[in-house]
Amino acid sequence: MNISGNTTENISYENLINKIYEVFNYLLIPIATSSIIGNVLIIIVVAWDKVTTTNILFGILACVDLLSTFLGPVLLIAELNAAAFKYLRSSLFLPIFVEFLGQTIAGLSIWTLVIITIERLLSITIPFNVKQVVTVPRVILAEFATAIAVVVVQYIRHFLAVESRMFQGRWFMYPRSREWAEFFVISDWILFTGIPFIVIITASSVIWIKLRTPFGQGQNQSTRFRSVTTNLLLANVKFLLINIPIRLVNVILYYFGESISLNLYQEVIIRETAIYLLQLNSALNFYVYILSGQKFRENVKQ
Repeated sequence: MNISGNTTENISYENLINKIYEVFNYLLIPIATSSIIGNVLIIIVVAWDKVTTTNILFGILACVDLLSTFLGPVLLIAELNAAAFKYLRSSLFLPIFVEFLGQTIAGLSIWTLVIITIERLLSITIPFNVKQVVTVPRVILAEFATAIAVVVVQYIRHFLAVESRMFQGRWFMYPRSREWAEFFVISDWILFTGIPFIVIITASSVIWIKLRTPFGQGQNQSTRFRSVTTNLLLANVKFLLINIPIRLVNVILYYFGESISLNLYQEVIIRETAIYLLQLNSALNFYVYILSGQKFRENVKQ
């Protein structure tokens, strides 16, 4: 969404911007392919293994990442057809599809990772009571409640806070007012950046310290436990490194866009590069699990 509200960019940038979108769409193909194969294998391995709260959460995360993977290729395939491309450019379908559905899936992925991190934290801090506290029905209920909350918040952000305007033959989403624009940015930073990042960083630090202490090492001798926990810690580090650039870009362009004097072409390059990096998030989990999890490697071979 164009949160700056500027609708008077020079038309000379249109062809360059279209070329950028085309290039990045094609660059997404290998990422999408890797993500589809990797997440399908994760789902198979999780389904093959015994039913635990951890497996259910990792399976849900893989399913969500799989959904996010399909957005880019679906649009790319549609744009290869001239009639479909013309329809997407002139209809409200594209901004709604990309903005609302895409960010809803991304938000659900973030909060699923938060729930997994909390589950691991409880497993290492209250190991003798965790099975009574964290049960399969409670985990499923937590995920269901999280999904509803994410959908409601994103609905407010993308349908109530913005309005649709036609610009140069395309529909764009613009904030209804300056207050709504600030709500759009602040809500993203609080609900999908600030709180998740704080929980993930804090909980991961506690888990790492616990694993390294003599008490923690003696308490959790299970190879599977340490393997799964290591997988999570590496996945969290990967998540933070990949998500920080797009968050910084959004804030810088919103609050300092005018002072740094970027034209539309430069802004699109910066934003699309950060978004391209973000797409790696759904594709790399499989490789993280392969590199750090002996049990996961054995299950994949089987």
